[in-house]
Amino acid sequence: MRIVLLLLLVLAQPACTALMVGGGSGGAYEPARGGGTATMTMSDAEIIAEVGAAFDADPGLKMFGLGIRCDGGNVTLSGSVDTYAARERAEKLAIAAHGVRSVDNQIRVKGTR
Repeated sequence: MRIVLLLLLVLAQPACTALMVGGGSGGAYEPARGGGTATMTMSDAEIIAEVGAAFDADPGLKMFGLGIRCDGGNVTLSGSVDTYAARERAEKLAIAAHGVRSVDNQIRVKGTR
């Protein structure tokens, strides 16, 4: 009986340590591509917050109030900007955010079709 109890305590220790350090909160775990090990992924809400913060920090994008949607790490950008450079900048910032799998850039440039 003591061996079983000791074995349970040893097996439970890594899970408790992760919870105490903060590893048990935030994000879901899924298999990594091609590796077989686990990686932490960000939630859609976290991705939207990170992309939004990047847009707010960029003086050339902040004023446009662009729309950001995310579903399973797939980001969709919407709204309109003044230049193609601003449109491309928004896409690059979105792609650079953690957890983003793809970006569907539906941002329109004002004055074009």
